[in-house]
Amino acid sequence: MLIVEDHGPRARVLRLDRPDSLNAMTVDLVDALHRELDALATDRDVSVVVLTGQGRGFCAGLDLNGYGGEDRVPGDAVRQTRWGPSTQAWRRRCTSLR
Repeated sequence: MLIVEDHGPRARVLRLDRPDSLNAMTVDLVDALHRELDALATDRDVSVVVLTGQGRGFCAGLDLNGYGGEDRVPGDAVRQTRWGPSTQAWRRRCTSLR
């Protein structure tokens, strides 16, 4: 689902691994990506992160079939995302490197 690779001492590659669906994002894939980005946001040993996709496409967007029952409909999933903390942590870190 999400492949994490170290490339050199300070670089990490996050590879979406759902090539049959053009790496469309499911709840599980979004959760895995959030966990990894949250960890990277505080990892001072990693200074480069590459986000890519396996196969012929980077990401087709949200996989509407990957959200299950009513408690996980796309609208709720979008409202419950945690991009904010990860993004804010990365901005603070990048700003401090200037």
